[in-house]
Amino acid sequence: MNLFLCILAIAFISVVTATGPVPISKSGLAGINGFYFYDPYCAHGCFRSFSPYTLSCSDTVSAGGHITGDEAAHNLALCRASSFPYLSSIAWCIHLYCPDDTRASKIETFWETEITGDAKVLPIWSFGEVMANITVPPTVVAMGQDLVLNSTMLTTEENWQTTWITLYYFFRETALESYYGLSICLTSFGLPLVLTWLGYLPFMSRGISRIRPYLYASLIGTYHDRSLPFLLGNVPTVGQSGYIFVLVALNVIFLSIGYKTLYPDQQMQWYTSRYQELMAYFMWRTGVLAFCNMPVLFLFSSRNNVLLWLTNWSHSTYILMHRWIARLFLLHVLLHSILALVLYQNTGAYTTSLTLLPKRKFPDTLHGLLTLRHASPRRTASPFLLSYIRRGSRTDLLFVCGLTGEKKNQIFNKHERVFP
Repeated sequence: MNLFLCILAIAFISVVTATGPVPISKSGLAGINGFYFYDPYCAHGCFRSFSPYTLSCSDTVSAGGHITGDEAAHNLALCRASSFPYLSSIAWCIHLYCPDDTRASKIETFWETEITGDAKVLPIWSFGEVMANITVPPTVVAMGQDLVLNSTMLTTEENWQTTWITLYYFFRETALESYYGLSICLTSFGLPLVLTWLGYLPFMSRGISRIRPYLYASLIGTYHDRSLPFLLGNVPTVGQSGYIFVLVALNVIFLSIGYKTLYPDQQMQWYTSRYQELMAYFMWRTGVLAFCNMPVLFLFSSRNNVLLWLTNWSHSTYILMHRWIARLFLLHVLLHSILALVLYQNTGAYTTSLTLLPKRKFPDTLHGLLTLRHASPRRTASPFLLSYIRRGSRTDLLFVCGLTGEKKNQIFNKHERVFP
């Protein structure tokens, strides 16, 4: 049951991630078991090249292609379904830029499920019907923010290339987050099982009996039996330190490897420099790794911990591990929040978001704190969610939080509306 919750939590990350930059809601672990956001990339590149433009039947614009569940979004989907200029522009783009070996069934599946931004609203014409009705190849290139898409138009190959490769690199990072997060979650859960079951193997009993005295020794003096100064808790034993070292090493390694950027060789659509792109990847990964530590964090603190029945580890051992995992979680959360704030300020998204916040009457100092309870019921950990800070007549909402559900959506609203 707890393992199921672990996997479900990581799947939830992918669901939230998918519903942001993807036109329809999808669920699953990105890159695992054949789950992909943008299939085929060439078609999604065309779709997003024309979705920022206004249509003659609707004033609503969805820059990233995805829509919400309100009435305006539904009307936009209906408009797209019946707008021949919109459909024919995307169809002609697919005809020009998708490789010849792209399966027709894949194009039609994309066409029926994602072209309107709402899987429940189907286009009036199929891809083949739209192509059959384009009698004259288009020559006008769609450009400019104020353009109304009222005829079949072209997009430049440069804009299409930048669009689809941005999606490719975004999905690559999201898939890595799935692999790394699942590895951390399964290792945290499975390592106690493996270490316990190894002790029941016939050829392991003698070796374990010899090293057992060393495993139960305190890592620092006698501080395993008494607390460290400054409320730092108890020092783990040598054996417990090995488990903690594995978790810390995995978190550090997975936070440090696998990054690949478009800059400086190519341009990314959402960011203007390699610094911003790399910062975004690092910010997203810290948020996901924090979230992936949560199932084990709650599991180890529970008195109904299923591992108490499956291993020979004590409840006090799991409580100690819970505290160390909580520290890892908190570090990821703080890193995620600080990086997000720095990135949003660098891109200008932070300043823009301030204009969207309602004015509130709060004191000029700290307004509210949300604290995490320490393992001791009498103490609280350092605050990690911070407050409202008022500057002049405006209220600046400074989020120092690491919840991954909004991590990417906060960027797409600003950066997906890109015009050639």
